[in-house]
Amino acid sequence: VRPNSLLVPAIRALSIAMLARSVAFHLHAVLDVAVWKQTTGASLLGLSYLNYIALSCELVFGYNMALGLLRLAGLPIRDNFGAWFLACTPNDHWRRWNLLYREWILTFTFYPLMRARRGLFVCVMAALLTSGLVHLFARVGDPIGFQKIGLTVLYWTINGLAIYAVL
Repeated sequence: VRPNSLLVPAIRALSIAMLARSVAFHLHAVLDVAVWKQTTGASLLGLSYLNYIALSCELVFGYNMALGLLRLAGLPIRDNFGAWFLACTPNDHWRRWNLLYREWILTFTFYPLMRARRGLFVCVMAALLTSGLVHLFARVGDPIGFQKIGLTVLYWTINGLAIYAVL
């Protein structure tokens, strides 16, 4: 791969990083802590979703900054996110978010279980719960992280059920 052929993808990644950082910055400005304490019901759910988008944008910012800089250095690294914010279903979101991690989970959890003729429900749930377990391992040094094991399992179980329901 010629270094010049990576210039356009590098600029695109850096542009996405700046856009994601801008969105995260503006959302965090709106999401004042004092507002959270006074909000309930559907408004709280809406604020939670905006917070999710802000945190996701921060992740996309970091990844795309690294991706753009590495491409400028001449390393041909592929994209890892595919317009996740345009997803219409949980399945579509899973197809667009963290593509490399998704491929790893499919390769080492979902496909082996499918080849072993386990049911689709078992395969989907095993893949999502494996994903949740790996995310928990990332919190080994965080004492607060392991206090949230129940919430993490619940989150990934709900994701698995939603994906299975769409299938």
